[in-house]
Amino acid sequence: MEDQPSATLSVTSFLRHTGYLFRQRYQTMHRCMLRAAAVMLVLAVTTPAVGQLIWTTPAGTPAWSVAFSPGGRHLVFGSVDNTFRLWNVATGDVLRRFEGHTDWVVSVAFSPDGTRLASASVDNTVRLWNAVTGDELRRFEGHTDGVASVAFSPDGTLLASGSIDHTVRLWDVATGDELRRFEGHTGEVLSVAFSPDGKRLAFAMHDNSVSLWDVATGDELHRFEGHTDKVISLAFSPYGTLLASGSADNSVRLWDAFTGDEVRQFEGHTDWVGSVAFSPYGTLLASASGDLTVRLWDVAIGDELRRFEGEGHTKLLVLSVAFSPNTRHLATGSVDNTVQLWDVATGDELRRFEGEGHTDWVNSVAFSADGVHLASGSDDATVRLWDAATGDEIHRFEGEGHAGQVYSVAFSADGVHLASGSDDATVRLWNAATGDEIRRFEGHTDWVNSVAFSADGVHLASGSDDATVRLWDVATGDEIRRFEGHMDWVRSVAFSADGVHLVSGSDDATVRLWDAATGDEIRRFEGHTGGVFSVAFSPDGMRLASGSEDNTVRLWDAATGDEIGRFEGHTDWVRSVAFSPDGMRLASGSDDNTVRLWDAATGDEIGRFEGHTDWVRSVAFSPDGTRLASGSDDRTVRLWRVASHTGIADTDALPETIVLDQNYPNPFNPVTTISFELPEPAHVRLRIFDSLGRHVTTLIDRLEIAGRHDAYFRATSLASGSYFYQLDTGTTFVTRQMQLIR
Repeated sequence: MEDQPSATLSVTSFLRHTGYLFRQRYQTMHRCMLRAAAVMLVLAVTTPAVGQLIWTTPAGTPAWSVAFSPGGRHLVFGSVDNTFRLWNVATGDVLRRFEGHTDWVVSVAFSPDGTRLASASVDNTVRLWNAVTGDELRRFEGHTDGVASVAFSPDGTLLASGSIDHTVRLWDVATGDELRRFEGHTGEVLSVAFSPDGKRLAFAMHDNSVSLWDVATGDELHRFEGHTDKVISLAFSPYGTLLASGSADNSVRLWDAFTGDEVRQFEGHTDWVGSVAFSPYGTLLASASGDLTVRLWDVAIGDELRRFEGEGHTKLLVLSVAFSPNTRHLATGSVDNTVQLWDVATGDELRRFEGEGHTDWVNSVAFSADGVHLASGSDDATVRLWDAATGDEIHRFEGEGHAGQVYSVAFSADGVHLASGSDDATVRLWNAATGDEIRRFEGHTDWVNSVAFSADGVHLASGSDDATVRLWDVATGDEIRRFEGHMDWVRSVAFSADGVHLVSGSDDATVRLWDAATGDEIRRFEGHTGGVFSVAFSPDGMRLASGSEDNTVRLWDAATGDEIGRFEGHTDWVRSVAFSPDGMRLASGSDDNTVRLWDAATGDEIGRFEGHTDWVRSVAFSPDGTRLASGSDDRTVRLWRVASHTGIADTDALPETIVLDQNYPNPFNPVTTISFELPEPAHVRLRIFDSLGRHVTTLIDRLEIAGRHDAYFRATSLASGSYFYQLDTGTTFVTRQMQLIR
């Protein structure tokens, strides 16, 4: 046996008591998602970037139960459309749909050898399937009400099922015969789980208890009491010594599986816990809750190690959770119609910037040169400034305010100014520190789609639906030059790093290169078969990138105009492109709701960032290249970890040694990021000292799991000078120096 299959646990019987209300909510939600449901169901899986949500299924139907195959290559989930589906984890392809149930499929489980699948349904049946062909092999009938949970014995010869009819039944997998009926319960059975040796069977009960039975004799061995509301889910630890339970009392409890004593209580969830699962080695416990979060716990001490929420399940409930066999991934199923795969070591996306939140589409995002701030422009007619470390909204730039939607934002290189372009046909200059409007640039006769500062901050360029590019004097607001020649809307403008050239992309399907000093058109780049929405120079100015409504990103030789690369994979218009600071990678945002990361030299897709629920309008790299910001029509700005600034990380491989990176930025004022990597879980203390060795503050003092971690240090009350940061894992001490400059 390759490994122990993940237990799959259901909350169906709990929900059935409020089924009418839930079905109404689901039907209403379903009507609201007709547009999404019309899109082909595609699950996109690529090499994950550190810390990102690895993938999510698009809106379809609620995923009641998820389970990994024994080898971890496949994932299966059951749904309220009366079917369940088998996915290839590596490619994201839907391999097979299993049809036959006449009501919701609320629990699914792989046999230990991965060749068969069992499913439980509200149609009162348990069914056995050939996992390779999809054929129904056998039907187990006898329950008189919905079946809430199903589980294979470790040797695969037995199948247990728990039902709303108050019984647990034991079946012979080979013949379909009912071997034993466990009766006498005072309520519905919501979950069943075999011990790893197959000798015991645990039931989660509607009467607030957990019951443990001898499989061979049918005798009840222990009753675990302590929960103050119904117990919804159960899981044995891999060695069978512990039993975890999740309850409608919002708690997770850990029990001694032999004595029935309560060992520990995991508290923090604010709604009922619908699913629990141990990691394959038993050191971690995951729990999924109606509070929309999945939480990761340290089994030994009870601490919450990580919370999976951020981008994730946002509509209703997280119903099921399962670990991959290598512990690196966690799969969750939710009533928001998605199954999602998470990176256990790092969590989900770094942060979602909402605050009180934009109230309409986010069209543009930009980092300040030091990476401390992030700006966003929205259809709600506002520009907002965010703290990139905390996600707090710092300023809202309104003043007398844009009279229309804000399509573009850009920082000056020194971070003093922020420019914005709007459909009110104006460009506005703002004081980034105070939020005051400094100047208004007027002259365009139609929407301003894009703005860009020259590197020295002296000039500002803007592109408009009036088919012109205009160059402005930042100090006076005067129009210096007009670049004409495009035959349609100008969607994007960008300066070369030396300020000598300007590039523009237009709905006339061309990219044009201009002499910034004279206004002359130097070169025309043709080949796109649709409008060009975004253009960007590589840092060395030798290449140009463009994104188009022909769904492609193209790379051009700036000196010759030759197309030197084509990046294909997006399934809808490409709205935004951006080079990483080292020029080695390209990011693109698309109407297919994804952000994609490309190798600029080969054109290979090396990362996919999913989670936005509507078009991605803008992407921007942080100055160190480790983070990527995206703005979307779903009204959010999201921040993603890309990789270490020392290069692209292999996120499926844990570090071999403890690593403490140099802080970035350094020197800094007032915020810097300190990153470290752990090859295995360790209790970490990350402390700051001054130049005399005096302790300033402790950033981290807790158990951390293996993988990469970030800590943010804000030195708002400290004087300029040298400081030291030290990583202490108990066995290893690593110290580095950093410089604060006011």
